Amino acid sequence: MDLVLLKLDQPVANQPLPLGEESPAIGTPLRLPGWGFTSYDERIEPERLQEITLPLTQAHEHILEMINADRGINAGDSGGPAVAATPDGWSLIGVTTGLGVDESGARVSGYVNVTQFLDWIRQTIG
Repeated sequence: MDLVLLKLDQPVANQPLPLGEESPAIGTPLRLPGWGFTSYDERIEPERLQEITLPLTQAHEHILEMINADRGINAGDSGGPAVAATPDGWSLIGVTTGLGVDESGARVSGYVNVTQFLDWIRQTIG
């Protein structure tokens, strides 16, 4: 599981996404943008940002998983966001931590559940 905070030496021009306040329910659609390879069999790099939307399938204490027969994150997507729609816009729910294949051969996209680290994040950034 990976979660890192960076302190920038100057402000950025764009407003960051707000952090999600609570874990999403199973079945919640999460948008997963990334620059990872576009093929599981070949190392094909995308020319533009890719994204998919998958429903949350499993939630463990600190990990969110989206399981799909043939779609998911890939090498190169590490550190990317999982975002959820809210009435006020989008919020950051997860950060890519790993990928795999389950016993049925389905793709497993794993994300650190950011909502489980809100106290640590807020204490760290002050």
